[in-house]
Amino acid sequence: MQRVQNAYLHDVSISNLDYSVFPHGSDGKKQPFAFFWHGPLSQWHPSKFEVAGIDFNCAEQFMMYSKAKLFGDETSALSILAATDPKQQKVTGRNVLNFDQKTWDLFKEAIVFQGNMAKFSQNPDLQETLISTGDYYLVEASPYDKVWGIGMAVEDKGVNDPINWKGQNLLGEALMNVRAAIRYRLDHLKK
Repeated sequence: MQRVQNAYLHDVSISNLDYSVFPHGSDGKKQPFAFFWHGPLSQWHPSKFEVAGIDFNCAEQFMMYSKAKLFGDETSALSILAATDPKQQKVTGRNVLNFDQKTWDLFKEAIVFQGNMAKFSQNPDLQETLISTGDYYLVEASPYDKVWGIGMAVEDKGVNDPINWKGQNLLGEALMNVRAAIRYRLDHLKK
């Protein structure tokens, strides 16, 4: 596995391994992986952006604030906005009142897409970083997260084969959708 020596991608590993179980790209070719956990693709990466007149310091803050608002927990929403540390934002978000897993499952991916669309659209350096991942299949290699990540570290045996993944990689999927949306917008601005 090679390490990308790019200032913005210092925490992104690229694997050019070609596995038959790996998802195919729209052009019918197999895509290589881009593993990340920390760094610019992370929800915790410092990134100022605004949504609906509200300023956020990272995508994690947006996600947890939106979660609190979804369940009508105004106290937690305000606490999340006041917190500057993503770890504290996450702790508060995990304790949102009136939380319902089925409702969260219906909205969580759209919320994370919206937050990351704002993050990458409003920060040119971060947008360049995301676009520079090309057609790599983005994979959050968090050994601790089986929802947003794959529940494995990039160093773990078998990480290059999705059949071994222990998680859903929802953040990787959201980021690929954001990347596609930004590319579409940029392509249409040129015309």
